[in-house]
Amino acid sequence: MTDANTHSFSEITLDIEDHVATLTLNRPDARNALSMVMRRDLDEALKVLKAGAGDQIKALILTGAGGGFCAGGDVKAMHKRGRDSAAFAARDRLREAHNRLLDLLNLEMPVIVAVDGAAAGRGF
Repeated sequence: MTDANTHSFSEITLDIEDHVATLTLNRPDARNALSMVMRRDLDEALKVLKAGAGDQIKALILTGAGGGFCAGGDVKAMHKRGRDSAAFAARDRLREAHNRLLDLLNLEMPVIVAVDGAAAGRGF
């Protein structure tokens, strides 16, 4: 596989070239904080990676755009959702984050995390 293959998402990019996938968190204006949209994008990208593991994709590089890896959860969006269900919503977000991390860890390929700048909260 020598041709580049780019998958379009809203807040991440996934480029596959020469059997190497590069997944880039792409919200540099928010220091790549994990929004709800970015989380859904990551879930879809993980499906692509899992389907291509072994034949098309031999390794994954995970990085962030704009000089920062990931500031963690999108605190501004959390604040907008209000406080009434904050504890339950936080628990659900943590469970979801753990499941996503397990999906990443269970990929059948080496994962290289290229951290440039801050890696905080869930981004750590």
